[in-house]
Amino acid sequence: MKTLLQIKKLSYKNILEDVNIDIYENTIHYISGSNNCGKTTLMKILSGEIVTKDSVFYQEQDINNMSIYEFNKIIGIIIGPDINFNFTNVRQEILYRLDKLNIDKTEEKKRYKEIMSLLDLQDIISSNISSLSEYQKLKLALAIELIKKPKILILGDVFIYLSKQEQESIFALIKKIENISVIIFNNDLNLSIFSDYLHLFNKGKLILSGKTLEVLEKDSIINKLGLDLPFMVDLSLKLKYYNLVNKIELDMNRMVKDLWK
Repeated sequence: MKTLLQIKKLSYKNILEDVNIDIYENTIHYISGSNNCGKTTLMKILSGEIVTKDSVFYQEQDINNMSIYEFNKIIGIIIGPDINFNFTNVRQEILYRLDKLNIDKTEEKKRYKEIMSLLDLQDIISSNISSLSEYQKLKLALAIELIKKPKILILGDVFIYLSKQEQESIFALIKKIENISVIIFNNDLNLSIFSDYLHLFNKGKLILSGKTLEVLEKDSIINKLGLDLPFMVDLSLKLKYYNLVNKIELDMNRMVKDLWK
């Protein structure tokens, strides 16, 4: 699997210590941990807000040696749920972002059509942004980032105001996006089950890192970090302890069928 972004021996003040993570092409990475674990600082480093040297590389190029144009072309960022827009109308906002890309009209039309289809924005395209729900505002924010066709999308705590159904819907949309790696920073491990890789921090150190379900099996370590396992993972591990199931099962209906066999 091709590595797209590398974090190498990253240390920053007394907040992060010797962090090493590989972000693979076309995968979803979930970064979590207890409060004050360093993940917010890491997000600021990856988004260019905090500058470090010789520690974060995009295809072997130090991101801090990139021009602003290069950086913005490669990385899309939505830091949190409180999103600032430039216009009051959805269509105006999208067309403004398209215009800033300096691409020809044919490509503009193609991208507009793709993003409208991907995120199903037809129903709100003529709406005033202030009238949108938090879910709709997040879809609009995704649209104006994805329309750039970035290689990496960084998401902060963007799910906080969404219902469980809306959260799952956003992850379903993310999984449909082609040729992109997504890095999500979030305290809630319940959403980590939708990711490919999970990286857990504590006091500035990377404690656990790997494929999501393999990391979540380390329940004793996760409990010591003060984090709650996703319900189905926790239930699976308890049943596995009594040899009632042999793996983590995330679907309740399948679990019931397995138990009745």
